[in-house]
Amino acid sequence: MKKMLSIAFAWLSFNSLSAQNTSVQNIEPRLEALLAKMTLDEKIGQLNQVAGDISTGTEVRSDGLLAQIRAGKVGSVLSHTNFDNKTAIQQVAVRESRLGIPILFGFDVIHGYKTIFPIPLAQAATWNLAAIERAERIAAAEAAADGQHWTFSPMVDITHDPRWGRVMEGAGEDPWYGSLVAQARIRSFQGDDLSAVNTLAACAKHFAGYGFTEGGREYNTVDMSEQRLRQLVLPPFEAAVQAGCATFMNAFNTLNGVPASMNKHLVSDILRGEWGFRGLVVSDWNSFGETIIHGAAADDVDASAKCLSAGSDMDMAGGTFQRGLQKALAQGRVTNSKLMKPCAACCASNSPWACSTTLSATSTPTGVRKPWKNPNTARPRAKWPQKVWCCSKTTAACYPSIPRALFAKSLSSDPMSTASATKTT
Repeated sequence: MKKMLSIAFAWLSFNSLSAQNTSVQNIEPRLEALLAKMTLDEKIGQLNQVAGDISTGTEVRSDGLLAQIRAGKVGSVLSHTNFDNKTAIQQVAVRESRLGIPILFGFDVIHGYKTIFPIPLAQAATWNLAAIERAERIAAAEAAADGQHWTFSPMVDITHDPRWGRVMEGAGEDPWYGSLVAQARIRSFQGDDLSAVNTLAACAKHFAGYGFTEGGREYNTVDMSEQRLRQLVLPPFEAAVQAGCATFMNAFNTLNGVPASMNKHLVSDILRGEWGFRGLVVSDWNSFGETIIHGAAADDVDASAKCLSAGSDMDMAGGTFQRGLQKALAQGRVTNSKLMKPCAACCASNSPWACSTTLSATSTPTGVRKPWKNPNTARPRAKWPQKVWCCSKTTAACYPSIPRALFAKSLSSDPMSTASATKTT
């Protein structure tokens, strides 16, 4: 999981590039060339995230995963735990799909991965930011070693209602302290060098207002003034942007009658407009589809048009874009240019995290990305990641850039995570 570039992240799986030509300075022309090769189905496929072997939400269909990947209809897989299966999935994506675009693996790394730490609320209650950073550093190293690229964390929702079950995943009631904890977690997951094999891309969630649902009832409605929104809810999210958080996640709830996933005021006006966030915005589990349940969209076509137009990018687990986006385009509800930006963001996000270098049709990937300037802050922060499973279409195997046997060594090189080395090998 790693950082993002101007439109979001960087898609390097393109056949015409050499493995040595992977610096971020010329990523946009390569990304444009890749997009020009993609069919409409493949573009929509990059916006489609499907469930792996763990379900963390309502039941959704995920038929023929490998067949979908082969056809270019999947850009990301979440909540998949089996290491060997992840390798097989990546091999199919890189060798057997038309464009060889790697899969991005995401996972809920909430309070540890293999080594389990206290829940986030308990960690926050220590007022010890250094201890929080250490815990997330260890979790990032463990998850990355197991083939994950992206964590759906931190949850930075402020709440004042203990009846809401997800209070355990946040930092409590105060937006100032919640902002500090959010930035600490993001720093720990992503580090200063996102090419490192022990880092993950972070995801600030749930944008926004999720902690103020009526009666603490999950997926419920939120009604609040703009002043209260900006005073209590938004500060930790803005702090996440300032910390260089790679991705954001939509909330399930409605905000003043509009579902967060299709809320243009939140996503386009505030997040992308006022704060200048250039990264990827992913839905929560089927939250695009649930706009229909909220009564804000008539069907998949309507939901697809409204969510995409609001500035959201990737559809987590629901398949709403797969069923409705092509029809929305045909009806003129969404323009091709409107589709290109989220497609670029999703394409770009997959490749640098899922494969360390360009996937050439004639060469084995080698090399490391050069430092780049974080679009969400004024200072340089990261390198493009040299990550798990560098694959070549001309070889018989994928090459994990962090073999399990080297995991303990990678931990021992990190002074913050040596304590967990014996527990995770």
